[in-house]
Amino acid sequence: MNISDEVVEAAARAGYKVAVFADETASWDDLSEDQCQVWIDDARHILEAVAPHLMAQAWDEGADAEFQRSVMKRQRDANPYRQ
Repeated sequence: MNISDEVVEAAARAGYKVAVFADETASWDDLSEDQCQVWIDDARHILEAVAPHLMAQAWDEGADAEFQRSVMKRQRDANPYRQ
């Protein structure tokens, strides 16, 4: 799966922020390039693991919403008072 670098970095930054929430002096910008890369690599692995599940859930929710729209349309079309 191809997850954009922007998404991965945003996840890495969020993960870092959660990990150091008690240390108000900690900043992503203070990390070395190697330290950032560790967080980025971890975030990419996590996103690659969860992405198929998120995509499946989104598909199901979209299919459910479309089903509800089609049922409502059939019900409106079958309404004898709208004929």
